[in-house]
Amino acid sequence: MANQYADSFKNHIEKLSGNSIEKVLKDCHLSGMSYAQVAKRYGYQTGTVRKWCRRYAICLAAASEKKGSNQEGFDLHAYVKAQIHQKPLNNFNVLSKKWLHFKEKQ
Repeated sequence: MANQYADSFKNHIEKLSGNSIEKVLKDCHLSGMSYAQVAKRYGYQTGTVRKWCRRYAICLAAASEKKGSNQEGFDLHAYVKAQIHQKPLNNFNVLSKKWLHFKEKQ
């Protein structure tokens, strides 16, 4: 694992690949890699990878997206539509709706 006394993330990546860090991160994005995968590949912390991606406005896949954490067959759009029987969801009413209904213990 790299630390503060080693080369910076940018210098390390550019030495390894021969390309700019922006190009390397864009290639990682296009290949669907997650922040954790990039961090593991180059030996840095996930936070370091996120920091450099933010500098170049590059968004990698989150670890949960890569693992397929969404339940199979779960349709979020249908769920939202079923929960909201009024006007369509927008920036103003998204936080004012009840999203889950819990039964109270009797």
